[in-house]
Amino acid sequence: MRRLPWYIYLIVVLVIGYSVALYMKPQETDWTPTLSNKDKIPYGAYVLYHELDTLMGYQPDMLRITPYEQCGDTSYIPNGEVYMFIAPYTPFDKEDVKALLWYVQAGNDVFISSEYVGKELSDTLKLEIKGDMTMDSITTNLVNPSLAAAKPYAMPKGIINAYFEKFDTAKATVLGMNSKQKVNFIMQSFGEGRIFINTVPGMYSNFSLLNHQNAGYVSASFSYLPEYPEGFYWDEYFKQGRVGEQTPLRMILKHPMLKSALFTALAAIILFMVFQSKRRQRIIPVIPPVTNTSVDFVETVSQVYYNQRNHRNIALKQITYLFEHIRSTYYLDTSLPDDAFATKLSHKTGMPEDEALRMMALIRTVRSEEQISDQHLISLNTYIQDFHKYANQ
Repeated sequence: MRRLPWYIYLIVVLVIGYSVALYMKPQETDWTPTLSNKDKIPYGAYVLYHELDTLMGYQPDMLRITPYEQCGDTSYIPNGEVYMFIAPYTPFDKEDVKALLWYVQAGNDVFISSEYVGKELSDTLKLEIKGDMTMDSITTNLVNPSLAAAKPYAMPKGIINAYFEKFDTAKATVLGMNSKQKVNFIMQSFGEGRIFINTVPGMYSNFSLLNHQNAGYVSASFSYLPEYPEGFYWDEYFKQGRVGEQTPLRMILKHPMLKSALFTALAAIILFMVFQSKRRQRIIPVIPPVTNTSVDFVETVSQVYYNQRNHRNIALKQITYLFEHIRSTYYLDTSLPDDAFATKLSHKTGMPEDEALRMMALIRTVRSEEQISDQHLISLNTYIQDFHKYANQ
């Protein structure tokens, strides 16, 4: 058995060593701000979610449906419930906002901590949220003296320091501010319920709670909510989306019969395309275009004349064609190509008289000689070409 070259063993060793190094390499920390209850990364919300039973009395029900689907049923009137949204972005649409406001007016609380709440909710509550990265040391605190910490809470660097640039001061109550005196936590009453909006969701992240000891801020901000609410819901729709299929066909895929019908239709379409792609008739043979035999004929005849060296014959044919053209175009008598004829031809065509005289002299020479040289044939051809050039001007 032939042994493998040494460099093959070297390549195998290097590949194995590289694979082991990649496997042993410590994983890089994921700093993505998800605030999802399943994420243990720095800006996930795993710690907060699993401590809510201590803060609120019991663990919330996790929802992965839209607020409209949760609160849009007006036939059921809940009361004393809490609906919590903690996410980097909560882009509520028009139907979500209508359902949430009806839910609040019925006597429930909605707690939102987000850097962006959507145009519909912002316009409804007359809000304008702005923010910048916390690259310097910024703190935040609650304004209620009984809840405010003696030492303000540090905001983790790298999160968005969002705040209210504008809000309805006549209806909203300020609950929290940052060290730059920017409001970042408000409450507004609607009917029998309240809506809380906090613009620094990073304060509720794993990193904030474990590394900056901000559990006091979270506990104080939740103290406005009722303990042991009648219903307690935690939103994951704006972070994880819906449960199951996320495609536009999810309603069809949700039902077995519709799902089977969809796959059957797709299989039928594929089979139709496969069978229709086959030709229904024999392949049409490619017919080459008809060749121009006139060109081949001219080339053959010219080659015969050239091989025979019969220059006088070629010259006489050129003279015949020339005189026929003169007779039919200028109505001149070509029977006697003398100097007088050359003068008339010059006047008719614009060809210089001296050239016309030389051309007629050469024509008379060709007619009188038994054999002519190559130079005579070339000169005659040149004069004829010049004649047509002057005649066409």
